[in-house]
Amino acid sequence: MIDENVDTILRKADSLESELNAFKSHWDLTAKYFKPQLDIFAQNPQSPDVTGFSGLYDTTGIESLDTYSNGMIAEVFSSNEKWMIYTPQDDHEVDDAGRKWYNKCSELALTALGRSNFYQSIKPVVTDMGCGGTGSLYVERGNKKLLKFCYDRLGTFAIEKDGEGDIRTEYRWLTMTASEMADKFGEDNLGKKAKASLNEMKKGGEKTQFTVIHACFPRNKNGIEAKNKPFASIYVCKEDRMILEEGGYDYYPFASPRAEIWNDYNYGLAPASKALPAMRELNKLRRDVHEGVALQVKPPWLVPSDSVDEISTRPNGVTVFDERNGMKPEQMRLYNDINAGMVLMENVTEQVRGFFHAQLFEAVAQKDKQMTAREVASIENAALRRFLPNFNQITTELTPIFQNVFLLLFNEGAFPDPPESVKLYPDGPMNAGIVPLPKVEFTSRIALAIRMIENNAIDRTIERIMPMIQIAPELADNFDLDQMLRDSARNDGISEDVIKNLQEVIEQREARAAEMAQQQQMMMAQQAASAAKDASQVDPEKLQGMMQ
Repeated sequence: MIDENVDTILRKADSLESELNAFKSHWDLTAKYFKPQLDIFAQNPQSPDVTGFSGLYDTTGIESLDTYSNGMIAEVFSSNEKWMIYTPQDDHEVDDAGRKWYNKCSELALTALGRSNFYQSIKPVVTDMGCGGTGSLYVERGNKKLLKFCYDRLGTFAIEKDGEGDIRTEYRWLTMTASEMADKFGEDNLGKKAKASLNEMKKGGEKTQFTVIHACFPRNKNGIEAKNKPFASIYVCKEDRMILEEGGYDYYPFASPRAEIWNDYNYGLAPASKALPAMRELNKLRRDVHEGVALQVKPPWLVPSDSVDEISTRPNGVTVFDERNGMKPEQMRLYNDINAGMVLMENVTEQVRGFFHAQLFEAVAQKDKQMTAREVASIENAALRRFLPNFNQITTELTPIFQNVFLLLFNEGAFPDPPESVKLYPDGPMNAGIVPLPKVEFTSRIALAIRMIENNAIDRTIERIMPMIQIAPELADNFDLDQMLRDSARNDGISEDVIKNLQEVIEQREARAAEMAQQQQMMMAQQAASAAKDASQVDPEKLQGMMQ
């Protein structure tokens, strides 16, 4: 764990920044082709940087990144769909009332997300993932609304994994004036340099920018007071080398979703990084084709050496030449094939777009908005399979944010009281998490369509084993058919309200088996009684004669 004194935090910040700068150089190169408006090395840009567009001849990278981010928002985090639900960690321990409570909490959470700035914040996060492979999103209790989300721009934060590979440390570099620091942390908490700058600003003097480092990392503590909570939250003014505020969280408040794991690095691998070689080739091709078209339209001239200044290329222009020397100006004959360049450009363009799953998102967008998950899955199974690893990575690393939303809303009394089957932790140090963390299931159309891939495997397996089971019924013992059916129904988007609790199903079967056993016993008793009655009615002398 990290010691919480200022020197240790500043040294840690320098170490993380050194690693970050190596990635910023790579992000600066990818941004040139995919997000040229991004000035990755500017800590607090005061005006838009338009110089990044110089040297850019092809906008396929920009369009592909837009398609990627817009597609993720529309098809994974759509504000018009119920794209997420909370479910209990252990479904076997929660009854029907418990499942309905989780469903109600899901509806209330989505309403709270819609009223917050979540949808405005998630878009740049996804864009940063597409361009730099890593995004950052932060949630806390808002002043005006229950939830407040904060987006940190790519290059202004550093992250670090824990021993299990989860991101559990984030350092943010904030640029603030003394006035802004006084508003956030209180004037009495400022250092000497910040106070001097504040006094100068009050006299109408120049504003000085200070670097404030926000460090969030796990503590070896589990207390109730802010300084003893499991996760530290410490703000340090770099210039004054002074702590401005020290607090903590019961949970890790950040999510740093990565588009794809990149070796053993802390930061992710972006679609833009994989598409970069093709995009650089495409940019050069576009420039060459433009030059080829210009040569076709206005080819160069062959002119006598003494008449260069006398050639007119304007419409109806007049060029005078001397016929006596047999030399006159003429345009060069060109044999370059523009069509070959156009075909090559088209192929490379599709290659770039493929890294951003553009074909999948565009195909879904062109369909009717009421299209079912099964219809989405029918678009192109291969495209969904290519998108699956990206989808799993992003949703997995964003899950803690939505679990934190659940805890924040629960603590604020935004949810109804849970039923008895939802076991609460006893009051204690984890006062912000007395209800167990729920699982987060993504239920947008494209999420359900991806689950249909699993259903296809289940259907093929059932189709394969059915003829075998008819010959050897014991082969069915290799599979949990109950779980296969339940998973298949959930993958199809069946509401949890119509899926019985497994324990209830087991009890129902036991009751049915007991009833059938009782009926069988009654039938056997009736048959025995009938047989005894028939035997009592036989004439003994006749019976003895029959036996002889």
